[in-house]
Amino acid sequence: MAEGGLLAPGSAVYENIRKEFSAQDVKGILSKMLLRLRTNEEVMSKLEDARDAAGNDMVQMLRLTFPVVIHTQIEILEEMGIAKGKEGLKEFLMITNNFCQDTEVNKLFMELRNIWLPPYK
Repeated sequence: MAEGGLLAPGSAVYENIRKEFSAQDVKGILSKMLLRLRTNEEVMSKLEDARDAAGNDMVQMLRLTFPVVIHTQIEILEEMGIAKGKEGLKEFLMITNNFCQDTEVNKLFMELRNIWLPPYK
């Protein structure tokens, strides 16, 4: 990872940013996001409340759980000094998409997505 964060000022060219990440970096960040969403009591409580309020309404589920997940992801990226705000998360997710051929990255990404968008059964 680059000093001062992966998305430091001056690294706005997407191609340059992508080269700074390895699949291992992406796995580590996704794992940290999943860990927080699954083990942090405050986050878990917010997600549970959102799911309870949504009931069986999938649109309501998305509307209520998605912001909790996004906020948690942004917090982690900021704590790691990688990026700030929604733009940083957007860039990280675009970079993550480049590593989705990696089975483990894809698995972690799908686990993360399934928190706010449960799989159709």
